[in-house]
Amino acid sequence: ELFQKSSKLLNRRMKRLWDHSARVAAVSHVLAKKLGKFDPEHALLAGLVHDIGVLAIINYATQFPEAQENKKVLDSTIKSLRGQVGSMILKKWDFPDDLPAVAADAENWMRSPPSKRPDYTDIVIIAQLHSFIGTDDMATTPAIDAVPSFKRLGLSQLTPKMSLKLLDEAKEEIAEARALLSA
Repeated sequence: ELFQKSSKLLNRRMKRLWDHSARVAAVSHVLAKKLGKFDPEHALLAGLVHDIGVLAIINYATQFPEAQENKKVLDSTIKSLRGQVGSMILKKWDFPDDLPAVAADAENWMRSPPSKRPDYTDIVIIAQLHSFIGTDDMATTPAIDAVPSFKRLGLSQLTPKMSLKLLDEAKEEIAEARALLSA
């Protein structure tokens, strides 16, 4: 029901959000399996909830007619609040400590935490960049090998051909996730 809004703009945003989250979750899962250092199920959950703040903002926007049909206002609000709102929600719901950090920094492409150890935020960042391949969003994001997460995860062997294979492997998981969550 959260994904059914009266506003056409909000409906489109919810559908895009759901598609993006399912895709990022599946790519995160496949990437974690490939790396072998992370729990694939936890990576899937991180990918699925990384934009929970956007969901809350869109849901709240239903109370404000001026925000419902004004793409610019909605985009600006989402951009400025998504991480903070998502992190607060996940903390309030007592999710594991690393997941609020994922929500807070999933869009911080040049994130450089004090620890050099890779984490689930790095996986979600790389998964998101993979999810943008072949879309208009690709033009507004950095190259995968230009983000610090790429180096922290030790992905020097990741070539464009391997990235396409990763996305292909994630297709089945994306379909399964969509079927499971739309049932």
